[in-house]
Amino acid sequence: RRPAPRLRRRLALLAGLAAGAGLWSSTAAAAEFDVEKVVAAARSPKPDLVLLSAHRGLWRDAPENTITAMDAAVRAGFESVEIDVRLNGSGTPWLMHDFVLDRLTTATGYLSSWQDEALSELVRLRQRDGTVTELGLNTFAEALDYYASEMTVEDGRVGGFMLVVDLKSPASSDPNGANTSAYAALKASCRVLADKIASTGKPLGDGVIFKLKAREIPTSPEVLEADLKAAGCFDDLLLMAVLHPDPRNAGPGQKVLQAYFDKPYMVGFEAVLEYVGQPNATQWIADLKAADRTVPGFPSWNEYPEGVASSDGLCCVYRTTEPTQVTDRRPLDYSGSFLFHLQVGANWLTADTAPFLNDYLAARGLRDLDQIR
Repeated sequence: RRPAPRLRRRLALLAGLAAGAGLWSSTAAAAEFDVEKVVAAARSPKPDLVLLSAHRGLWRDAPENTITAMDAAVRAGFESVEIDVRLNGSGTPWLMHDFVLDRLTTATGYLSSWQDEALSELVRLRQRDGTVTELGLNTFAEALDYYASEMTVEDGRVGGFMLVVDLKSPASSDPNGANTSAYAALKASCRVLADKIASTGKPLGDGVIFKLKAREIPTSPEVLEADLKAAGCFDDLLLMAVLHPDPRNAGPGQKVLQAYFDKPYMVGFEAVLEYVGQPNATQWIADLKAADRTVPGFPSWNEYPEGVASSDGLCCVYRTTEPTQVTDRRPLDYSGSFLFHLQVGANWLTADTAPFLNDYLAARGLRDLDQIR
């Protein structure tokens, strides 16, 4: 099955841009990885292997969260790509991290205030340096068309890569936030996935993992299962929960961890850990290790030495990283350091610096990719 005409035009455009930027210099193809083995490694760690996910694709030479950036990561030989998805005003899942369009597009305002046609026809993407490109935003459906084009099925083996879909929450100030929650995005995106499985005839659900914060997930698995069965997509569900620390250990992170720990569709839990000994986050990681579960980590991109860009694209959330400095009695925050994540036992890293990390880990014998081929 060929991609839709609009997607074919975009694929042709991204091919030209990628070739011009040298993004396809690698001969690596997604099909070299066994999707079942990659997902199995995301569930339970493999010796001498730290999984790597290219965060928002490889965006050095392409706008983040685009098919172009996804393809760059695939051609570079990564086994996993993570993209961000939000709902717009039409209730359609689009690839976008920020809840406003200002930082990375030629448009302004909340994504939730834009309808499908206007987004498709009027909005163009920017590079991180502000350069306007000819690329428009991609829908999640288009991303799945690309995913299907890279998937092979032969003799029971599904070749391809793992696609992690980070479902984003709306801003508290968003007037349309009630209709565009991450949980609403889960139901909408899950339906799109089910439709694409039916239309392409490929087992796309084998390698697509939906990721969202624990506070967005119903604490009762029965509620989630009923909702997604009603949406017609529960059978293809793979899920990942992000756990945020709660000093009282009574928040949604602990409840979701307990309720979903043994659910077969829950691939993993990403515990947000900022420093060694942080209450409950440290225990969560210990629990994952004890159960032989993979420990994911996200060494976030520090836009400036002492901060990270906030989710609306503004700079910066303050981060204390200097060990000799004590500021406002805040604990040190090492979550942006990949060395910190490795120190606490992470064996799956999602990073903007995936090419560097690949070389670093390979030099230390931690990229035995033959186990997932």
